Amino acid sequence: MRPRENGPVDFLLSVPGKITRHYRGRLEIKQAFGILIPIVSMDIETAVASVVAAEGMPGAPMEALKAQAVAGRSYFTDGKGRHNDFDFCDTTHCQFLREPPGPESAAFKATIATRGFVIAYQSRVFAAM
Repeated sequence: MRPRENGPVDFLLSVPGKITRHYRGRLEIKQAFGILIPIVSMDIETAVASVVAAEGMPGAPMEALKAQAVAGRSYFTDGKGRHNDFDFCDTTHCQFLREPPGPESAAFKATIATRGFVIAYQSRVFAAM
């Protein structure tokens, strides 16, 4: 699922009786072993803002949210390989990711303020836990 312009789209993904989640990106459905697997692709900054909104404490100082954004981005950049058919899940197993926050939210502002920043050691990005 993607718009004609090939950009992101807002959509709800629901497993009746289990979960309903709002995402912004592209949706692909794969089949494996008789199971349908929804795979959501999204821009890294959208994913980072979603993680900051989900994992940040309400009322957290902006600098704490910025640190969370950098840590989350680092994890997304270097933490692949925990799943076979996709890079990350949206649970605490990988990154607790929920609905993308609005542009006026602190999580969004922290993400924009740190855009592109990652944690590195000896010139190599590492998956911050």
